[in-house]
Amino acid sequence: MKKYILLIFILFTLTGCYSYKELNTIAITSALEVDKQNDEFILRMQVMNPQDLKEGNSKNEAPFIIYEGKDKTIMNAGHKLETVSSRLPYLYHMQILLLKENVLYNDLDKILDFLIRDQNIRNDFYIIIEKNNDDLISLTTPIVSISANSIKETLITNSKYYSTTLLVEFKELISNYLNPNIELVLPSIEIIDNTNEDNEISNTEKTSNFAKYKLSTLGIFKQNKFIGYLTEEESVAYNFISGKINNYILQYQCNNDKYIALDIVSNKTNIELDNEKIIIKINSKANINQVDCNINIKDNKVIKEMENKANKELYNQINTSLTNIITKYNSDIFGFKDIYYKKNYKYYKEIKDNYYEHFKNLDIDIKTNVKIISEGNTVEGINEKN
Repeated sequence: MKKYILLIFILFTLTGCYSYKELNTIAITSALEVDKQNDEFILRMQVMNPQDLKEGNSKNEAPFIIYEGKDKTIMNAGHKLETVSSRLPYLYHMQILLLKENVLYNDLDKILDFLIRDQNIRNDFYIIIEKNNDDLISLTTPIVSISANSIKETLITNSKYYSTTLLVEFKELISNYLNPNIELVLPSIEIIDNTNEDNEISNTEKTSNFAKYKLSTLGIFKQNKFIGYLTEEESVAYNFISGKINNYILQYQCNNDKYIALDIVSNKTNIELDNEKIIIKINSKANINQVDCNINIKDNKVIKEMENKANKELYNQINTSLTNIITKYNSDIFGFKDIYYKKNYKYYKEIKDNYYEHFKNLDIDIKTNVKIISEGNTVEGINEKN
């Protein structure tokens, strides 16, 4: 008898998912944008159009719909956003969070608190700044019709093959925000070739001269307050020092207007301490990508000379950018303070209360080690003479 009672109890506890929702009652959200104007938070939500997703649908409908809510508090702006949608907003499949510059100076804490408390949001969506307060969430894009998906794919591709951006998931942003020894760094995006028709479906029907976006340089913070953007060179240096470079074209002049270009295909960076001195070791592997000069790349001595010049060029680029970042922003986006905390806690306790006075005068040694591992598809170059 007890077995039957236990079986009935188990059956009642396995009746289904407690948070189950019918698909025709929810608005699947692909992106969320946060803005602030006239002391009011503005939430804009990009919702996938279910009619456009239907198989065999012949209507020329927009692939997504934008809903908006605004209020003095971000929570109430979210509630007002829900009142203008016929379906309940469902953020579990959100791809990106777009942050306008306006909210980055004083309101980032409110945004993170609002999002982290929502049990229906995953923590693996990407964060990106809308540079110049551009309106990316309404942009219709060719190739990938849902612009949130297009921006996400662009972020992933650029982080693999280029060097001026990076991927930051929500969980990483929260972790860094709560760590007093780490400053925030976020990618940015901006609209180019704006035709004033960027939010119309006709924007996807053109072969050229359509509104486009591009990933821009990195936005940086100090004590969780936005302070500005790095240049392209500084963004590259940050990614090298942080060990986030996957691919980079390193070029140097070999003769007048002639260049040698090396394709860095892998990189590993280690940051060590020698007492208070910071040692940055950058180890890169590269392929020969372009040779304009008449040199014999079959000669090991020539390869060694190329490596030496490449090391010198990479060192100069990184050292110059590191110096510029420290001088202009005095923000430890590289996490040196956290390294002191983990590896030299005694010194960390001495400097933590007045860290940025010490940061400006840190003893930093950069060591670059570029190794050429391939000459490309041909051993003899086009410019090589017999």
